[in-house]
Amino acid sequence: MNLHQIKDGIRGRQGTVLDLAKNESPVEPSPMMTRAIFKYAFEVNRYPDDGAQQLRAVVAQKHCVRPGQVFVGNGTGEIFDIAARIALAETGEVVTSFPAAPVYEALSQRHGGTIGRVPLHNWRVDLQGMAEKVSRKTRLVVLGNPHDPVGTTVRGIDLARFFQELPDEVMVVVDEAYVEYVTEGDFCSALEFLNAHSGLLVMRSLSNAYGLAGLRIGYAIATAGLVERLDRERYFFNTNMLAQAAAVAALEDEVHLEKTLWINRSARQVLCERLDGMGLGYIPSQANFILVRVFDGEEVTATLLEAGVRVMPMQALGLPDYVRITTGTVEDMHRVADHLEAICTGDAMRLANRLCTTASALDDLKR
Repeated sequence: MNLHQIKDGIRGRQGTVLDLAKNESPVEPSPMMTRAIFKYAFEVNRYPDDGAQQLRAVVAQKHCVRPGQVFVGNGTGEIFDIAARIALAETGEVVTSFPAAPVYEALSQRHGGTIGRVPLHNWRVDLQGMAEKVSRKTRLVVLGNPHDPVGTTVRGIDLARFFQELPDEVMVVVDEAYVEYVTEGDFCSALEFLNAHSGLLVMRSLSNAYGLAGLRIGYAIATAGLVERLDRERYFFNTNMLAQAAAVAALEDEVHLEKTLWINRSARQVLCERLDGMGLGYIPSQANFILVRVFDGEEVTATLLEAGVRVMPMQALGLPDYVRITTGTVEDMHRVADHLEAICTGDAMRLANRLCTTASALDDLKR
């Protein structure tokens, strides 16, 4: 059976599209969050707290820092946008890994930055390579930990060495949007190194594990001086009243968070087991997504969409043979795996395997 026959076989069965492309949580908001939103819904005729003081206080208590070290933004995208604007005020170079979340390069270039890419090493951020890439022109270094789109992490001992090698005038942004999902024993948050580098900014998201993607809110922790600079650059009322209230409730609802993480671990395990059974390669992930090797990322993405499942192709990031699949529920994983089994096994897969290899994808990373 060829790919066109497979398409014909599943055409018309899509129903409601299962979106596994955006790394969203499959778990509906907790009652604590919905009650908070309902309560403040009757006050939206008033402006929100411009400084998000209650949320800053909750974040500060959670991470044992001072409220003055907490910055709240309209998602981590806004936070990084402001950080890049500050770091690149007089232009300069931005050092980042490749592939990586496209937002880093897009926002850096918006503010006049030139991009210095450092390819991943064994599918992990090459911290030594990034440190060596830093020059007198470098103003900003950014990395994800866990890394998007791969889901791998870097060790705490390597982070400590990395921060020691960077000049103090270089701003370092560590994006920990998926940190809640990590189970590796040697993982260490960059928050442990706030005193090691004065320009360190650690971003956290409430979109993924906390399930607030639709409300757009996140936070960052840094020195009080750097937070003051961020505050001067943000727009007034940059986060809304409902988002602030929901964020406070989400951070306080540890039971709901643990439920979400348990569902993710179970779904991730199921998907990996199904992929192993099919003989499809993937990168072991510490996040809520898995990077899976198929014979043609864009072709498989299009075929899955016809079957009612949306995944993210990696062609734009130099990985044409890969797709990124968000780990939804266990049922979601069986659904996408059933379709992958039809698409990516048998004669079509054996033919494609002669045309593409993991080595070719790694060659693309070096270009």
